[in-house]
This record gives sequence, C-alpha cells and structure tokens, in this order.
Amino acid sequence: MDYTHYIAIDFGTAGSGFAYATCINPDKLRVFNDWPGLNNEGYKTPTVLLIDPHGELEAFGQEALNKYYNKTSLLYPDRFDDYYFFRNFKMVLYDNQESFSNLKIEALNGKCLPAITVFSFAIRYMKSKIIQWADKQFQFPKRKILWIITVPAIWSHGAKQVMRQAIDKVHSDQSPPPSEETTILALEPEAAAMHCIHDIIQPGQTLSYIIVDCGGGTVDVVAHEVTVSKDKEVSIEEIFPPHGSSCGGFGVNREFEELLRILSNLSLENLKEVKLKFPKQWDKIIYSSFETGKTYTDPSSRYETTVEIKGRVRSYFEEKSGKKMEQLVKDCQDFKLEWDDDSDGLVLPYRTMSSLFQPIISRIHQVIKTVLNKCSSINEIVLVGGFAANNLLLREIKSLFPTKSVRKGNEPHLAVLKGAVWYGMNRKVIRSRKMPLSIGLETCVAFNNGIHNNKRKITIDGKDYCKVFLPCVEIDKNVTQDEKFEQIFKPLNTGSTCSIVLYGSQSRSVVYVTSNEYPIAHIIIDKVDSLPQDRSILVTIQFGGTEVQVSACSAANNDIKLPVRFSDKDSAEGSFVQSFKLDIRSL
Repeated sequence: MDYTHYIAIDFGTAGSGFAYATCINPDKLRVFNDWPGLNNEGYKTPTVLLIDPHGELEAFGQEALNKYYNKTSLLYPDRFDDYYFFRNFKMVLYDNQESFSNLKIEALNGKCLPAITVFSFAIRYMKSKIIQWADKQFQFPKRKILWIITVPAIWSHGAKQVMRQAIDKVHSDQSPPPSEETTILALEPEAAAMHCIHDIIQPGQTLSYIIVDCGGGTVDVVAHEVTVSKDKEVSIEEIFPPHGSSCGGFGVNREFEELLRILSNLSLENLKEVKLKFPKQWDKIIYSSFETGKTYTDPSSRYETTVEIKGRVRSYFEEKSGKKMEQLVKDCQDFKLEWDDDSDGLVLPYRTMSSLFQPIISRIHQVIKTVLNKCSSINEIVLVGGFAANNLLLREIKSLFPTKSVRKGNEPHLAVLKGAVWYGMNRKVIRSRKMPLSIGLETCVAFNNGIHNNKRKITIDGKDYCKVFLPCVEIDKNVTQDEKFEQIFKPLNTGSTCSIVLYGSQSRSVVYVTSNEYPIAHIIIDKVDSLPQDRSILVTIQFGGTEVQVSACSAANNDIKLPVRFSDKDSAEGSFVQSFKLDIRSL
C-alpha cells in the first residue's frame, strides 16, 4: 500500500508525543506541540491516564493530571476514590517478562484494569487527538496512514504482543474499522539511529556504533554497522542483539524518594500512603521541583538543587517523625543536606545530587560494557532519549569509556520520535537483525531406536513418535526482514483449532525441549477443519522484523488461508500445546 501520511507515536514512560510527514513532502517532518494544558510549551505530554469509575476514558496527559489534581472538575467528583489514575504504566510490560495473559495494571488507588484496556485507551486517545488535528491541517480528500508506534527493543515478544493486541482493539472498536491504515511497531533505539545517522557518518563511509536510548524507564542499546553510499543510500546491519535494563531517568527519582523516606523516618507503607493521599503535592515535589533540578545537574556549574517540601506533605513528614523538617535535616548528616526556611526547601548540594545518579549510571555502564565486550571494534557511542540530555550522565559515560567517542545525538529528546517517522518511510534500511536466541518448536517425528531417547517416545493411534526440537533460526544469526522459515505440518489430532509453541534457547544445538528452553510464543491456528482431507498445513514464520510474523495456509492449496493468532500459555482458550502433536514432512 502506498501511504499518504506517516505518523509516529512515541509512547514513552515519561512522556508521549507524535510527529508526521507526508508522501508529498517526506523531508518536511513536523512535531506536534499543541497538547492540552501545556500552552504550546512542550513536544510531549505526560504519559498519564485517567479513567472514570465506569471504565471510560476521562483524560490523558497533562489534562489527566490537571483533572486528577482538581477533583471538582471530574465528571463524578463524589466518586473521586473510584477513579483509575495510571502513571509509568508502560514499565509493567518490561517488569512482567513471564505471563501476559490476564495481565493487570494497578492504578494509584490500588485498583486494577487489564493491561490491554489501559494501553488501548492511551493509543485511542493519541490517535483521535492526531486525527482531530490532522483534519484541520491535511489537504487530502482520502488518507492512507501508516502509524508507527515505538516500543523498547528489549521488550519480550509477549510485551510487544500486548501492545499489538491493544492496537488491534482500538482498530476493531472503530465503526467501521478503517481499511486505509496500517500500524507497525518501531524499536526505539533503531528509530533514534535513523534520526542520528547523517550526523555521525559521511556519505561513502562505513561505521560501527552503539545507540544508547536513555529514557525514563529503560535504557535500550543497539549495536549497528551502517554504510552510507556516496548518493546517501543507507544500509544498517545489527551486529549485537538489543540489550538493556530498567535503569532510566526515573531511577534517579526513586533514589531521591528513598532519601526522603530515610530523612523522615518513614516506612515503605508510609511512602505509599503519602503518594496516595496527596498526589498533587507529591507530583510537584518529584516531577516538577526535583525533576527540574535533575535535568540541570551539571558538573560544569555544580549548582545546588532546592526542592520545595511544603503544605500537607511536609505536615505528614513532621507528624510521622515527630520532628520539624529543620531538625530532621540536622539529624541526617549522611546526605549533607540543608534546610532553607525562606523557600520551605530541601537543599541538595551538587555532591549529594550527583550521588543520586551513581547507582543508575553504574547500571548503564554495565549495559554498555556488556555490548562493547562483544563488539570491541566499536568506537562510537551515541546517547539519545530524554535522560541523555543530562550533562552529568554524558560526562560520566565519557569518563567510564575514555577510549571511545561519546556524544549526545542531535535533539536527544526527540530522536526516537522523529526517527520513527523516517523508519516508517524507510523500513528496508534495516537490512538484518541479530537473533538474541535460538528459536524452534517442539514437534513429533517417527520414533527411531537408533537415534532417539526412549524417554521421549510417545504412542498415538498405535504409532510411535518422538518429541524433538525443530530449529527455526539460530542464535547470533543475522536475519533479513524478508527471510522466512517454512515447514509443512500435519496435525495428528482432530478439531478445528491447533496450537504451536515457539521455544527460545541460548544453545546452538538443541535436540529436545528441556528445562533450558522456554516458551516465547503460543501460536493458535484456526479453521483447520476447513482443510482438504490431507489436512497438511504450510506454516511460514518471519523473525527479522520488529515483531514475529506467522501465516498459515493449506499445503495442498495455498489460496486456502488459515487465521493465525498469538495467545499466552495461561490463556483459557484451550490446551496449548505441549500436548498438541505435529507430524513433520519435508518441504
């Protein structure tokens, strides 16, 4: 499909925004900055969601914050405690790496909603906001839109699948569902690379580099070899699989929260209570006063940071500790803090402020070091993301890797967002991706006494079979986006639905599925009973994109397509799968 518009949504832990370009003028990229409540002062709105007691979307972004702070503006102010207020909810998909079926996200009030519901509300709001604005801007009678939604490269398949299901829910809930649009996922550091390439390499050159995407929640690293031809054609190959950790900028905020807890002699439950009771005052302390100080923590100026602590939060600290703030500060000498009566502010000297960064910088160091240990020839480190704007972080990374060239990418806070638009228009620029693990499936072959382990033998309808691991792709292999694994299977059971489990392994040579292998995707193939009598299925799997793509059709007649969907091993949809048997037949 030829698209008229390419619209990227950078769905970040801290803030979300969108940018777009058109097919008529692809080099003119625009970033939206008219978010409600921000007075045209920012390209991103906070990733905050407010849902009313009936489960309907109340507001998103700064508008959600303002409404929640001022409960009289809510539709049901008498039921304030029943509102669902979500912040930093994107991290749930990183923190829960095992099971995603029935995954729920806890709101500030302790109540939960399904993850797919929460993410679909956020995506629906973003898309509707964009369309409302676009209707006033675009001069096309018909639009064919490619939506590009960013996700961390280190997310598991299951986490990406939650986002995909949320996207599909938004699409299906529209009446009628739009036929002239498609949504793809873009990996955040890859998108950032697309934005930064022409600043770090000249035409006619080849360069190896790593992009370190330092966001609010995670730090995401990719290693690339890029070639730019003399006519500026770009070709990127991944030379190490994405690597990262939950060591983004919010980690510094958590260190400060822990400082406040120790300073005020609070328990963890007390800290949770103060956030719940006084959300507006707490947010002002953490996301306004401290966040500003964190942003401008700079080794060249070494300014102190003053964080205002007043009103009900200060009263809570003093009530729980039995001491005034001035005395609490005097008693806590370890942090070298001061108290400013004039501003009701906690004063953090530069040394104290920088010490809050150190645990997070140490973790970022380990993430980068892991990649460089495998790719020692790389000399270029490029920092992007909102946290990368911090000069202390830049200085520390430079000092930790003195033999490398370390720099900030151009517009680090917008690199992912702008790069996602370029990625949507130039997806084939990513020539290949490195497989982080071996992937295969468990299937059945005719049992051979001379080859197979007798403990793996099973008997079905009087015939002996052996469960074996069928490799699809090997760890460390570079896989192109067009590369396919194809195999013909014949279900041994009857019924209209069959299932396949994809397993991951860190080994190159797997014979059987053991405790060293783990399920990474559960594939459901429907309408198997519509197949010809032979019932053979041609399954095609592509691993080289940002998502695992699976299709199935009749092996006898490729025009007979079978619906394919992903599900979770804990889903109630039926039995998955290790009990489902497949009979391999050579292509």
